[in-house]
Amino acid sequence: MKKIFMFLTISLLTIVVFGTYENVSAREVCNDTDFYEYGSNVNYYNEVQTFQEFKTNPTEFPEYINRTVSRTYYAEAKITTSIEVSAMVSKVGLEMEATLGTSYTEGVVVNFVIPPNSSRTMYAGYRYVYTIGVSRHYNMFCTLLSSASQNGEWSYEGYSN
Repeated sequence: MKKIFMFLTISLLTIVVFGTYENVSAREVCNDTDFYEYGSNVNYYNEVQTFQEFKTNPTEFPEYINRTVSRTYYAEAKITTSIEVSAMVSKVGLEMEATLGTSYTEGVVVNFVIPPNSSRTMYAGYRYVYTIGVSRHYNMFCTLLSSASQNGEWSYEGYSN
């Protein structure tokens, strides 16, 4: 029992003194090079609907419909380095569909199926994330060099029903 208590005490002191980074001790991360860490305070997930159409299929067979819908791809952030962008994207866990600082719209084909003898509202669009947090830059000795408020917003996937 004393050994377990001693181990837990040492482990807790190690975490308090050296900190942690994504379940790895900061000391392990700091041995090689400078690194950035992004602490996400708030993530907003939302979607933009770009297409909607109501369709009735009075037949006894499924109806297959293709529609070209508008699809927007973008990525923007108040951030200074590509390393910080990588840390932000990694923390949020959703990849950017566009290169940072770009935005474009194109037509994409979406396939829908209307079941026999039924009606359906078809819709499509894209999802995006907006994140607000703090980016921290540490040197190889785990000394905090800088800290800055950061935010970013980017599309990450299309959707349809």
